[in-house]
Amino acid sequence: MKEETPNKKLINEKIVGRKLTFAKVMRFLVLAIVCGLLFGAMAALSFTWVRKGNTVSEETSEAQSTFPAETEESVAALESTAEEMPEEEVTEISSDTEEEDPEMTDVGNSSEEETSETEPDEETSEEETAEDPESTDHGSGEEETAGSAEAGETESEESGEEVPDYAETMIALQKKVVEMTQPYIVTVNAITTGNTWFESPVESTQSFAGIILDVTEEEILILSTAGPTASETLRVTFYEGPTADAYVKQFSTRDDLAVLAVPFEEEVSEDLLSAFSGIVPADSFSAGVGDPVIAVGAPLGVVNSCSFGSVGYVSTDEPALDSAQRILYADIRTDADKGSFILDKDGELLGIAGKQDERSGLGAGLARIITIGSVKDLVDLMEAGEKQAYIGLEGFGVSAEMISDGLPEGMYITNVYTESPAYNAGVKRGDIITVLNEVPVRDAYEYAGVMRTLKPEETISLVVQRGSADGEYRAIDFMLTTGER
Repeated sequence: MKEETPNKKLINEKIVGRKLTFAKVMRFLVLAIVCGLLFGAMAALSFTWVRKGNTVSEETSEAQSTFPAETEESVAALESTAEEMPEEEVTEISSDTEEEDPEMTDVGNSSEEETSETEPDEETSEEETAEDPESTDHGSGEEETAGSAEAGETESEESGEEVPDYAETMIALQKKVVEMTQPYIVTVNAITTGNTWFESPVESTQSFAGIILDVTEEEILILSTAGPTASETLRVTFYEGPTADAYVKQFSTRDDLAVLAVPFEEEVSEDLLSAFSGIVPADSFSAGVGDPVIAVGAPLGVVNSCSFGSVGYVSTDEPALDSAQRILYADIRTDADKGSFILDKDGELLGIAGKQDERSGLGAGLARIITIGSVKDLVDLMEAGEKQAYIGLEGFGVSAEMISDGLPEGMYITNVYTESPAYNAGVKRGDIITVLNEVPVRDAYEYAGVMRTLKPEETISLVVQRGSADGEYRAIDFMLTTGER
């Protein structure tokens, strides 16, 4: 059998490129022209921008140069003039121009003068100079500015004046306040008589600081601590003056304050007394954080010492005995036992150094200053020889947030002094005072206002709200007799 041979088709192909037609040539030509135009436009813009930048920089450099614009114009005028002049004269002009100092500001004027000497052709240079008055003005402005700056530096160097230093100013202010208030400071010598082991009498003296509060027709009133009140004899030594006997006008051991009196006697000269007046009390609310304060009296433990500092914190309503006080905390040294009186920058009595209160939560390194306004009522009573009433409570006003939680409005009691009238009557911490002697009380200030109207040994009524285990408050009435501070 004969095998069938499959038919094989051989493919012969000839690969040729695309035909180049007239349309394709025109298309490529148009595309090349468009690209060329775009490239040219971009190149022109770039050249224009660079040219403009160079022009601005050249103008700026010319404006900042020491040579004004008129100098170049004058040189150009000289060159144009030199073309018409003999070679020898041109050589002379160029040598004169080179000898000119480039730092001189009057180059243009000197060039005009030299041109007028060599050739009477002044009109060209004058016209060219007048064409650009701005450059001339600019040059003169730079001259005036530089001249005024140099003149100012020369004047400051000649006068030797310096910018005042803040620290030096504060030191000068503090020294001035101390010198101004020294006549108000006195030394209170508390003399106590005792016996030795051999029954021999002996005197011991302690010194405290005092400050003159007021001078009346009969006596000099001095504020001091309660320390001298326990002694048998008091002798007061005035600043650069005599020593006189004194007695205790009134005191408050609970507030550690006393008012001493020096009666007018022959040993206290009238000239000395006429120079005295009471220290001016300051506005307690004027002092704020950062204000400078000066301590006089015995802040370092000895009389007639002083220290300086500034207020760091203000407690506007700090609970105190039957009142709320404004307390200043300052980085200043004080001695509450010996007596330290705080002055403001005007030399007015701002407050009295008090003992540290651990409940404040502030560092022991800060001085606690009781503002004079907080104890004004007490001091006024002591000056009159009277005592202030007290019942022995501390507290603060119930806040709006506490009221929203169910507490009644009034003064929340935080402390009851041991053996005080309130303590003996049965008032407890956590009670809320709502009525004092038939007057409504909403906070510590209203409570203190009622206390100022009371007298010692006076029977008063007190209404408090006391909470129970179930969270309910009920009213409790108390009758008690006020004591004296």
